[in-house]
Amino acid sequence: SIGVNAFKGCTALKTVDATKCNLYKIGKKAFMGCTLLKTFKIYTDYLTGVGTGAFSKVPNTCRMKIYASTKAAYRRSVKKMKKAGGRNLRYSRV
Repeated sequence: SIGVNAFKGCTALKTVDATKCNLYKIGKKAFMGCTLLKTFKIYTDYLTGVGTGAFSKVPNTCRMKIYASTKAAYRRSVKKMKKAGGRNLRYSRV
């Protein structure tokens, strides 16, 4: 899991690749204010929760590349991420 406030306000973070791990949870405000984040890759079949505000203040130019085994898993993950502040991010299933 990625903890609460783990990368909050990290302006140097440009890319996150969480495709090689079984990520279960993204904590509250984990990526809030990461203003240079351009690409976020994640394998979501095991993702059970995304904390409040995890993607708040992430630029809408950020590409969320979601690796999911089914369309249903992809949709669930996008719904969780949008609810966590990522409404305006660009999502794609890989």
